Amino acid sequence: MINFIKQSALVLVLAVVFGSGLALMYAGTNPLYLANQEKATLDSIAKTIPGADTAQNLQTSEVESIEEYRVYRVFDSPEDGKETLLGWAYVAKGKGFGGDIKLLVGLNAQADALVGIDVLEDVETPGFGNYINDEERWKSKFRPRDGKALSLDRNLVVIKTTPKKPYQIQAITGATISSKAVVAIINDTAGKVAAQIKQED
Repeated sequence: MINFIKQSALVLVLAVVFGSGLALMYAGTNPLYLANQEKATLDSIAKTIPGADTAQNLQTSEVESIEEYRVYRVFDSPEDGKETLLGWAYVAKGKGFGGDIKLLVGLNAQADALVGIDVLEDVETPGFGNYINDEERWKSKFRPRDGKALSLDRNLVVIKTTPKKPYQIQAITGATISSKAVVAIINDTAGKVAAQIKQED
C-alpha cells in the first residue's frame, strides 16, 4: 500500500512538472508560430490578388471577421497618396480527403468574382490530392480566364472533362475528392463573405 502511494505521488509530481514544461514551451513558441502563419498569409495574398505582386506599396488591413473568416482588404498605397483597392482575400477551411484544407480565397475589388486561391495548409495524399498546391495543374483554374474573373453568380462545378462553361473546373486526375473539397470550400464561403463585404464597404 505504501509503495502504491509513493508511485502515485511520483506520477502526480512528474505530470505536474512535464505539464508545466509543455505549457511554458507553448507560451514561448506560440507567438512565433502565429507570426509565421500571418507572414505566410500575407505572402499568399501577394500571389493571389492580381496586381498585388506589382504594387508600389502593397498594404493589407484585416477587416472585422465576417462570419468566422478572417477577411483582408488589399490595396496599393503609393507615395502619391492615390490609394487603389486591388481586391479582398479571406481565409476559409473545410474537409479534404486526408483532413482539413485551409485556403486563402481572393475576390476582386467589387467582391463579385473570384480571382484566385492559394492553399495555406493541407494533408492530402502526396502525388495525388496534394496537387491542389500546384499552380499549373490546379490553382491557375481559379484565375481570370481571357480577362474575365469567375463570377460569384453561381456555384462552381467540378467536372472530369475539359470545361465548356466558365463556372466549370476540371478535376485533378486521380484526386477528384480533393478537387471537389476545394470547390466546396469556395462555394460554401465566397457568397457569404462577398455579401457582407458589400454591405459593410
